[in-house]
Amino acid sequence: MTSCSGNCESCDVCGGARTANLKIAVLADEKGTPATPHTASQIMIFYRQGGAWTLYGLREFTPIKSASPSEARAQAEALAALTGDCACVAGQAISGIPFSVLNRRGRHIFELPALSQEALTGIAEEIARADAALTLSAAALKSAAPMPTGPPGEFAVDLAALTAQYPELSSKMILKPFFRNTPFEKLVIFCRHEPPWLARETAYQITRQQQADRLSVTVINNLETR
Repeated sequence: MTSCSGNCESCDVCGGARTANLKIAVLADEKGTPATPHTASQIMIFYRQGGAWTLYGLREFTPIKSASPSEARAQAEALAALTGDCACVAGQAISGIPFSVLNRRGRHIFELPALSQEALTGIAEEIARADAALTLSAAALKSAAPMPTGPPGEFAVDLAALTAQYPELSSKMILKPFFRNTPFEKLVIFCRHEPPWLARETAYQITRQQQADRLSVTVINNLETR
């Protein structure tokens, strides 16, 4: 993976510079496969270093087996303690008392069907957007998105201006939700330089045109072939 540039507009790794020191605790079985608090035998601590997620630590864990709510809560508290300073805990599924305890401890909680670099990066992006939502108003979040330009299905966004106005947001945080949720035909993106992750996108037809001190990137979505 590409190392984080430190520029949130073009960062190919993180969902925002504020997650650069993020540690993710993954509940796993003996094979390193994501597990639940009731089946996990270890906690794998991942930390992003040089643009890639690295195994930072490994902690043994006794699965939560107690049928008593009080004992289960005590075991869940022990689980929370083992995650240390990790802001996020991920596993195959986390619910019930373990979820309640971890949530009360302020942990971000994610389901993780399979462990991969891409999955961990996706978690970091979601955390970055959630953190940004805490500091931005609903109106600001709505405005930090591509806007219709007139003809049905056509949109445009000044990525350079938005990331300057809202430094909490990265290009992925602005564009990924739009790509997932909006049936568009054409999107014109104005930016200083094209985000590396967008340059590798193969689902759309993309053209580029340099305009003075900024780049115009046109994304065509062939809806009839999708």
